[in-house]
Amino acid sequence: MTSDETAAFANRPSVTPPPGETEAWETATREVGSLLDPEAVAVVGASNTEGKPGYALVENIRINGYDGAVYPINPKETEIQGLKAYPSIEDVPTDVDTALFVVPGHIIPDIVPSCAEKGVTSIVVVSAGFGEAVDADRQEMQAEIAEACRQHGIRAIGPNTTGMVSMKRDFVASFVPFPRWHDGNVALAAQTGIFAGVYMEELMAREVQKLGYNYSLALGNKMDLDETEFVKYAGQDDDVDVVQLHLECIRKPAEFFPAAGHVASSKPVVLLKTGRTPEGRAASRWHTASTPGPDDEVTNACRANGVVRADTVPEFMNYAKGFSYQPAPRGRNVAVLSLSGANAVMAADYVSDSMLDLASLSEETLETVKALVPDWQPVRNPIDQWLALPSGAREAQEVPLNAVLADDNVDAVVTIHLATDEPDFDGIGDVYRDAMADHPEKPVLSYVMGAEVKDGWIESMEGTGVPVYESAVEAIKTLEQMYWWRRYTDGEAAYDSSLPTRNDRVL
Repeated sequence: MTSDETAAFANRPSVTPPPGETEAWETATREVGSLLDPEAVAVVGASNTEGKPGYALVENIRINGYDGAVYPINPKETEIQGLKAYPSIEDVPTDVDTALFVVPGHIIPDIVPSCAEKGVTSIVVVSAGFGEAVDADRQEMQAEIAEACRQHGIRAIGPNTTGMVSMKRDFVASFVPFPRWHDGNVALAAQTGIFAGVYMEELMAREVQKLGYNYSLALGNKMDLDETEFVKYAGQDDDVDVVQLHLECIRKPAEFFPAAGHVASSKPVVLLKTGRTPEGRAASRWHTASTPGPDDEVTNACRANGVVRADTVPEFMNYAKGFSYQPAPRGRNVAVLSLSGANAVMAADYVSDSMLDLASLSEETLETVKALVPDWQPVRNPIDQWLALPSGAREAQEVPLNAVLADDNVDAVVTIHLATDEPDFDGIGDVYRDAMADHPEKPVLSYVMGAEVKDGWIESMEGTGVPVYESAVEAIKTLEQMYWWRRYTDGEAAYDSSLPTRNDRVL
């Protein structure tokens, strides 16, 4: 949900550091904050040549409204994209908070002392070919950069990263072009650059069903700053309601999972952990110099600490959208409204295979719906709305939605629409907006099937806070994870083997 829309729930509370750990958590907030909220940045290796990362970085920072000072560093240029260029960071006239490097790695350790003299507190090494390389000398180069930073009290991101985006200052420091960025309540740290790069570019191109990010940080090889410090920072950020993490390895599991579990007690933490198989672990070694551990240990740690685990990129984004748009359900009882009988049957299967239950609707709800359908039509959950269409396209969808939301036996609603000419009407968005106004605590997730009419309906639903998914099973799986997280925050056993779960698993 983007910042110009009204959320369906109050902001989730910021996390208070655990007892005895206040100083460590405050340090993480200060150090990660200096990276994501800089007042002055230097781009070492800035360029006037289109197509080079040093050009794209400067252009992105310049055109997206960053309100701090930008200092291009290039000894061969006096001006870069209209900005005064400097031969070295030592020549910059003011202090600098963050330096971004797009230069050969072997020269970076020699520049770090100059960065420290200029007040730099964090650097981002965009360049690749370090710890992930076959060459032992290049692997050693990464260690040299990390050691130089440690000696001078500078925190580092990368190497092998596309960069980062932070809406704290409209700071778009990625070499992938972003003509626009949807601000929002999600914070993302990812080991791969696609989440501050091409995949995020695709996401930001959406006109509807947008997912807004307060910041997106590509960790790369994680030679210094990592997921543990990020999750502490994001947990304490008032502007963040959902934390997303893509990781090929978890650098310090003994520190990460307690921190993530502490944050998850107030805000959902969604993890896409790859390198699950021996083949995946081998691939990650040459991608980000990662050495993932046994996957069953990750699964068990997620279950114990309330971390929602996604297996695929679509799940990763689906779960984040559900948490971003809607509150988590207070219970497991779900009402399903469907304009398709076949989809109603499939949805019943999906719910029954999950931790969720089909709600037993009240007599009042059943009687309200029966008034819309022929006498011979049985009414139960899932509700098949198709035979209610003679009562009016709007009424067939509006009346059941209001009824199930008002039903005390219902904790959440999944709607399945056939967006075709027969059930079409103007104002589907108003129907949702009005129905949900009196029941903001109950999440509503939707699946819309159709073609031209579908596009109009989804556009009308924009701003209601209803997430629309590509299938009913995606909506129900998302709702299941939202309920699972709610159990954790309520202090219940997050994983209960007595509850039915798909393939005997929750995550």
